[in-house]
Amino acid sequence: METGTVARINDKGFGFITRDNGSEIFFHTREVTNASDIRCLQPNDSVQFKVGYHNNSSKEEAQQVTVLNDISHRSRPPPPGSRGGHGGYNGPPHGRPGPHGGPPRRFHDRGHTQRFDPYGGPPPHGGPPPHNNYGHGPPGPYPPPNNGPVGPCEGRIREIKWDRKIGFIMYQGNSIFFHRDQVIFPAFEQLHEGSIVTFDIRPDPKKPEKNKAFDIRAAHAPPPHRGRGPPPPRYGSRPPPTGYGGGPGHFPPPPHHQHGLRSEGKIREINYDKKIGFLMHQGQSIFFHRDQVVFPEYENLKEGDQVSYVLGPDPRKPDKTKAFEIQALYQEGNIDVLKEKFGFINTDSGERIFFHGSFMNPGTGFDSLQQGMRVRFKMIQSRKAQQGAAGSPFEAQEVEISDSNMQEG
Repeated sequence: METGTVARINDKGFGFITRDNGSEIFFHTREVTNASDIRCLQPNDSVQFKVGYHNNSSKEEAQQVTVLNDISHRSRPPPPGSRGGHGGYNGPPHGRPGPHGGPPRRFHDRGHTQRFDPYGGPPPHGGPPPHNNYGHGPPGPYPPPNNGPVGPCEGRIREIKWDRKIGFIMYQGNSIFFHRDQVIFPAFEQLHEGSIVTFDIRPDPKKPEKNKAFDIRAAHAPPPHRGRGPPPPRYGSRPPPTGYGGGPGHFPPPPHHQHGLRSEGKIREINYDKKIGFLMHQGQSIFFHRDQVVFPEYENLKEGDQVSYVLGPDPRKPDKTKAFEIQALYQEGNIDVLKEKFGFINTDSGERIFFHGSFMNPGTGFDSLQQGMRVRFKMIQSRKAQQGAAGSPFEAQEVEISDSNMQEG
């Protein structure tokens, strides 16, 4: 963990921290662990944090940010544009109180500030009615009722902006904004335009005069998978074409690749500066990020190394395929237990895996093995894991005595 001080805060929900070495690092309100809103923080507040990467990219950000100062007496400031007018937030508390007993909410329309109750109260003095959507279409005909939010509702996804991680749902002729964080099932990356979803409608915490969709779920969830064989494709899934930069390709990854089945390939290229790389899978170049390298360390990978991995849609670019959970295909370890026809190996990657005497490398007999001996093997996905059953995800095949044993002898 590192320490630093808050450099500045932006009302849009992010800020920057000055690190002890003098550089600045970005952080988002969702990473603040002991404050409900980033706007409770102030410049020069002392914080503790760890350095991570933003959405599997090479861009560093501060994560698990903890404010070391006492901020229990602070409250979130009002949204921009709400001060002044007929009393403002510091004026007399006219009208119905806002959520949680706070001051009346307001909205700004064409330079004219009016008090506005987001739970359905009419604007005073005959002011213009608030818009209940994000600027798409006419004012909404469904202000949330006085007793709370509307829900559950059912609508159809009108538009998804993958790069901004947001979207819009059509409901009663109005376009309702939603953010990726509010998608419960399926994953945001598995939604597509035209999908029917259920959701709740509430005022947007950042823009109380507008509505936002929360708790978004697929209206018709897929049936549970039973029996043998690969599970059916996830709801709304689209087979991605090929790896990065390849244009349309003939290889869609197998329809069950999202369920953890591993593939094998070779490292084609590594860009150590950008902390990324590409591997070859069935003639296609597949992108991967350093964060997805399990063993060995990313810096120890070399072009031409054989690896195993899981294929899936890139969360940032769902139309492209990305490699996850990358491990060296051939590894070494020490024999932990030997039985009559099988045994267990403690691998250098930290796994304890099973091997059977019938899957030895030619030239190596099972009887020649001893407990504690160092061996080399091919680390593959276990048959139980391929069938979705409980148990170790890996097993060893092509087991042979490591050269290190011979050198020691």
